[in-house]
Amino acid sequence: MNGDPFCYKSSVSFHFDERLMGSIQILVFCLLCFASSTYGYDPLDPNGNITIKWDVMHDDQNTQVVRVSIFNFQLFRHVEQPGWKLTWNWTGDEVIWDMTGAETTEQGNCSAFKSKQLPHCCDRQPVIVDLLPGAPFNKQVANCCKGGVLSSMTQNPSKYGASFQMTIGSFNASVNGTTGEALTGFPQNFSIGLPGYTCGEPLQVPPSKFIEDRGRRRTQALDTWNITCSYSQFRATPTPTCCVSLSAFYNDTIIPCPKCSCACQGQPTAKCINPGELPPVLQLHHNEEPQPVVRCTPHMCPIRIHWHVMLSYKQYWRVKLTITNLNFVKNYTDWNLVVLHPNLKKVTRVFSFNYKPINQYGALNDTGIFYGIEYYNDMLLQSGKTGNVQTELLLEKDTGWKFSFGEGWAFPRKISFNGEECVIPQPDYYPTLPNSGPFTAIALPLSLIVLIAFLAKRRNSNGVEEWDMPTLMMLLLAISLFMSKKGAQGRYLCSSTVVEPHELAEMLSNRYPGLLIPKKFNKSEDELFYDFNTSKLQALGFTFKSIPEVFTDCIPSLVEQGHLSLSPPPSSAESSN
Repeated sequence: MNGDPFCYKSSVSFHFDERLMGSIQILVFCLLCFASSTYGYDPLDPNGNITIKWDVMHDDQNTQVVRVSIFNFQLFRHVEQPGWKLTWNWTGDEVIWDMTGAETTEQGNCSAFKSKQLPHCCDRQPVIVDLLPGAPFNKQVANCCKGGVLSSMTQNPSKYGASFQMTIGSFNASVNGTTGEALTGFPQNFSIGLPGYTCGEPLQVPPSKFIEDRGRRRTQALDTWNITCSYSQFRATPTPTCCVSLSAFYNDTIIPCPKCSCACQGQPTAKCINPGELPPVLQLHHNEEPQPVVRCTPHMCPIRIHWHVMLSYKQYWRVKLTITNLNFVKNYTDWNLVVLHPNLKKVTRVFSFNYKPINQYGALNDTGIFYGIEYYNDMLLQSGKTGNVQTELLLEKDTGWKFSFGEGWAFPRKISFNGEECVIPQPDYYPTLPNSGPFTAIALPLSLIVLIAFLAKRRNSNGVEEWDMPTLMMLLLAISLFMSKKGAQGRYLCSSTVVEPHELAEMLSNRYPGLLIPKKFNKSEDELFYDFNTSKLQALGFTFKSIPEVFTDCIPSLVEQGHLSLSPPPSSAESSN
């Protein structure tokens, strides 16, 4: 097929008459008039927001002691480094005399003060940042010093809040030495300093209460205000930041991310690095989010999620989920992935990821959040061989729905990474079922069943035999692939190695010049890799060959059996042409 396989042109056109166009203009005008510029809405987290709580703990005419708390009441969207930056505008002549648990980025002009101790900040619009972990003990307060990072409520409920305390006073009273000027105003124009967030007006609420002495005593603030900040992805970034590719065991076609999902190659703001090139040396600022430098791909996204329908059993089906980081300048700490699919209420097992359902609409359990295991894969490293994390899902076939692999039912309806919705291919391009009829279960010989039982059983710490599900699933997959080639004979061995398509193609081309090895991988994107993982079988005492040794026996055997034709290598004259 000629042309760019990732580019599609629509032949659909629309025609409007003048009356219909006028009605559309009126509707758009009404939507713009009634739309709020403050609040955002996410149907997967309709009540999510960041709340700033302002508690007045002490007030004595000229000074106030205020405790400020920031709570991330969002189910899956968290605050990453460099963290929050809280700002507001003073409405009076206030200054910040002292602050613990946080600090202002600028002290401001305090030259009017002639005392030995200057205020912590004299700016009319202070910018407050969280202290870093390991701050001096005398500068800490409870729930502080996380570098501005806030976890989501689902991933880590103990780290979704931050607090600091400050003493504020009157500028004129402090300079002139007068008394009796009470602080009656309240700050305005709050901002959390994060892309996509807009804060509303302060709202006075019932005073906060605090527990002391192990719950035996309760105290409360003098006054409390809440400021609610909502998120909008449209305000956060003009373009998406992730995309989804799809594949299935019943179709050889891999549906790539839509072209230009996040950017297009050649755009001035799109920086990318071709395979084989070294990334440039960049000077990154510790308090600013670095601009993405991604691998050159047709979609140009920093994050790619691949959803692969692996197998179908009698009562279950299996999915492999891979998240690949194509960004050379960023590691994603405490990443998460939210998936919308109607069969998620029947999740039986999730390997190597944490999983929690998100139930926002009663019994409708079709959304779940995946995130890494702490100290194992909770950090998605920058682009490279280790820049990916993957899991497998085992789902029970939902009898309440008409289960089918047809019409793209097995693919997700919506996916978001770190709270940002990803671009998914159009349903018209989903892998389709073959015309060969329904799938049938594979009948295994008795000898294979005995081998599976031997390899897939182990003894736990209590000495009781139990099934090793990952090994069992891996063996069943290998046997099913072997038996699908009914004419093939012999032993097929693997190597416990991770290899990219470019490396595999180069090795095969050098060793077997007669094989027609593709140089470019248009249907399967360059960043995919083949994982020949036999670590669990190696632990049982099996020895495996290297990848070149595997093909030493495999290629001639397939040629001899007639499954592969080996053309003679081109002559020197042909090569020169």
